[in-house]
Amino acid sequence: QADTVLSYCAIYLINGRIALILPTLSMRSVTSQTLTAFAIAALIMGTAVAATFPDVPEDHLYYEPIEQLVSSGVINGNPDGNFYPLRSVNRAEMLKMLYVAKGKQPDPTSVKCFPDVAPGSWYESYVCDAAANRYVGGYADGTFRPASEVNRVEALKMIEEVLDIPVEDVSDMDRDVINFVDVSVSAWYTKYLYTAYSVGILPIAGQDSSRFYPEASLKRGEAAAMIYNALGAQLRLQRAQTDPPEQQEEDAEEEEEV
Repeated sequence: QADTVLSYCAIYLINGRIALILPTLSMRSVTSQTLTAFAIAALIMGTAVAATFPDVPEDHLYYEPIEQLVSSGVINGNPDGNFYPLRSVNRAEMLKMLYVAKGKQPDPTSVKCFPDVAPGSWYESYVCDAAANRYVGGYADGTFRPASEVNRVEALKMIEEVLDIPVEDVSDMDRDVINFVDVSVSAWYTKYLYTAYSVGILPIAGQDSSRFYPEASLKRGEAAAMIYNALGAQLRLQRAQTDPPEQQEEDAEEEEEV
């Protein structure tokens, strides 16, 4: 039934596989490209599952997002059986992960967009489709640098643009939200950083410093945590748009009780 209330869990169906169980609250008919099914998962997921990767044990900071995204096919491990959560993500890899997470297929006719994007490469359609949709842009020299490590703020922009999360401008009243000693309110990326905090993409586990390190390369574990949180944020935003006001009030009350 479209108006059946599903409490406390939702299942994302990505690439035909059930995964990404996220804490929600009460929900009513929600639709999107990414969210294609809801179900009660407590019974089928109640048993503990051994860690998939030896380098991501159950007590790892990013164990849950990594396990969920790997099970859904959004990200993969290494052929040697490890995940390498501290390995950096490059710009092309980040785009592919986001397209898969969204359930979006790049336009195969999107080609020859940057001189350093190799024709026929696995990433060409992802980069060129993202450029055509203005999710990303190149550098001043006209290149995209697909193999370059994506830094934290570049990744946030990609996440919010590809997943259609509305980006909010930053006002003087919002300065406290992004009160890092190494972040300027006038920086190009500040609105993406502010949005990430305001919708719940950030913080991720381990971020408890007075510095954000915006230019630091994004690691695989961090990428998993950000994408996992972003999918949850996307779901909450969809609920806010589709649920009637009284339902939103009920959800807020239930959240306080939990």
